[in-house]
Amino acid sequence: MFSEKRIFPRIKAAHGFCLRGIRGQFLSVGVIFLIVLMFNNAAAQDEPTTSRRDDLIRLMPIYQRWSQGKGSEFSQFSVPVYARLMFGRKLSMAMRGSQATASGGSVQKLSGVTDTQLSFFYSAANFIFNLGFNFPSGKRALTYDEFLTTSLLSLNHYNFQTPSYGQGFNASPGFTWAWPLSRKFAVGLGATYQYKGKFKPLALLDNYDPGDEILLTGGLDWRMGETAKFAVDLIYTLYGKDKIDTSVVFAAGNRLVTHAQFRQNFGFDEIFLFARYLSRGKNSLAVGGALLPEDKKSAPDQIEMIGQYFHRFNRGFASGLLVESRYFTKPPAVTFLSSAGISIFGFGVTPEFSPAAGWRIPIRLKFLFGNAPDGQKISGVEAGVGMAVSF
Repeated sequence: MFSEKRIFPRIKAAHGFCLRGIRGQFLSVGVIFLIVLMFNNAAAQDEPTTSRRDDLIRLMPIYQRWSQGKGSEFSQFSVPVYARLMFGRKLSMAMRGSQATASGGSVQKLSGVTDTQLSFFYSAANFIFNLGFNFPSGKRALTYDEFLTTSLLSLNHYNFQTPSYGQGFNASPGFTWAWPLSRKFAVGLGATYQYKGKFKPLALLDNYDPGDEILLTGGLDWRMGETAKFAVDLIYTLYGKDKIDTSVVFAAGNRLVTHAQFRQNFGFDEIFLFARYLSRGKNSLAVGGALLPEDKKSAPDQIEMIGQYFHRFNRGFASGLLVESRYFTKPPAVTFLSSAGISIFGFGVTPEFSPAAGWRIPIRLKFLFGNAPDGQKISGVEAGVGMAVSF
């Protein structure tokens, strides 16, 4: 279903023209769009039901398998690693990395480590200053078949733990300012500049230079009681222009993300609710040497909701029941290989063992079902067992 012979003719037919790339190669605009899609969705999200802010070490191997229609089953086994070091009360450092293998009858097998991400945080008064780096230790210069595999992994409705394997060197300085308005309310503002270095996403493509990004953030925390808290955050991202060598080829539409979460503890139980809304503006494509905006928006809006009820049976064992859904709107103009019009619903369990103080063994098992706008049925399963340490 997703073989190179079937995908690339459809991409070229959908866009109708090509750009001359490096070394005399022709790159369809569809290929460039997929490259942008891959690396705009490259950052894996922490699972809000199994990760905690006070974790010093977290290892969460996870197996994810999806099928869509007939003959399109594919999976990924990933081992993300997170570690945090504290240097006194003001300075901390965090490191992230992963190893992942994607395979299936409809995709080219792809295995390797990802880039290594290193972040530093320094708190002073009401400010937190951060400096992040992405070091290109992952797999780049992909073949066509490997590129198609990562294109599928990057689709948001699958929510793969490791959607991308490698980029270029990135640096992202930023700050966050927080201020308590009262005993119940606090606000925060922040800004980050992300420098994106050149890299080689495809074997035939040199000097791909993704545009730099500016992230503006704002948040509000409301302590509703001794055991209840509500928080909402806004993240607005402005994207620069993507280039191949010195030629501008693409400009992604700016993105707005809204998070809202509610947490209520009572006795040995906890209720957690989480919602995310994502919307992106019109993209711009290079046509005849000029960068022109889309006539109609092609990127779907995304709505995601998660609910969990968590009960602690004793000091050594707790478990949760989990439900989640993801819905993607169908914009006026839909590009090939898109999440547009897809809806996903899932449920699962999240047991957790605590063999000793500060040690956790989180377990995640989820079953997911969905529908594509063309009537195809989508199904998925996620299973993982990890380890986390906090003191």
